[in-house]
Amino acid sequence: MGGCCCPNVKLNKLNIVNKATKYIKFLLIFILSS
Repeated sequence: MGGCCCPNVKLNKLNIVNKATKYIKFLLIFILSS
């Protein structure tokens, strides 16, 4: 992973993006199945 400056912030952003995409996928499946 690049940058020794602040890898924690990068990880945090990745985590948020991951959660958001999972949430959106879940919503899409929920809408499509109903």
